[in-house]
Amino acid sequence: TQNCPDICYSLFTLNNPQDTHVYSKGGHMATKPRMIVPNAFYQIRSVCIPELKVFSSEKMKTYLLKQISIAKGKYSFKCLSWSIMDNHYHLVVQSSEETISKFMQRVNSLVAKYFNRINKRKGTVFGRFSSVIVQSDKEHIEKAIRYIHFNPVRRKDCTVEGMDQYRWSGHHA
Repeated sequence: TQNCPDICYSLFTLNNPQDTHVYSKGGHMATKPRMIVPNAFYQIRSVCIPELKVFSSEKMKTYLLKQISIAKGKYSFKCLSWSIMDNHYHLVVQSSEETISKFMQRVNSLVAKYFNRINKRKGTVFGRFSSVIVQSDKEHIEKAIRYIHFNPVRRKDCTVEGMDQYRWSGHHA
């Protein structure tokens, strides 16, 4: 995809509806299932629907980190990098035998329910997350981690010099 660094290869194309949908027997459009690759390194981006800025508060950012931590333990995933913006977040994780979809479904569904409850609203919070497999050599994994950690700089949420103080990226951790 156009926003993916050159270190990854895409499992699916989000920008071309013909590539992301298939027709079922009944002629209805269905989303292609994700490729399942156990113990792979994934770069993930999960975006809120356009009108929401779910992570504009410290409370929601903290809640997201808590849910990622719980899901890591539940599914035996490792999180190598993370970054939270007001309307989306990025992760680099190493999966286990469980699917990336189960991991993300747990995180996003709990965050969405919590956000809806505290804001007295109903409905969709996230779109479909995007993920790419990162080549598993040290150089490519480190590039993916840097890409995630520099997201706040690219979005002008902090400067390069201020990255160590920016709380919503794993760079300081």
